[in-house]
Amino acid sequence: MITDERYAKNFIPVLYPIYEAFLNKINTFTYGKRNGKPFLTKSVDFIKHTKIDRPFWGRDTFLKNDANRFNDYIDAIEIRDLDLLINSNFKTTC
Repeated sequence: MITDERYAKNFIPVLYPIYEAFLNKINTFTYGKRNGKPFLTKSVDFIKHTKIDRPFWGRDTFLKNDANRFNDYIDAIEIRDLDLLINSNFKTTC
């Protein structure tokens, strides 16, 4: 499957909605009304991170497979440098 097909079949209908839901959950997550939000976020647009699309994640080299830790090539979205401000007033009731 070429890269355009992987985007059409995997990234757009599956991975992008999961990625967006993940960021939305970080932005709206609360631990009950009394405890508030553990992360101080203004909106999804202000969550600092780097998003990297990884079609065909993993590659074979001449001697061995040096990047693919899975049995097959996978498509993935890698999130790096996720920078979240922790709410210092947040307390759990556990």
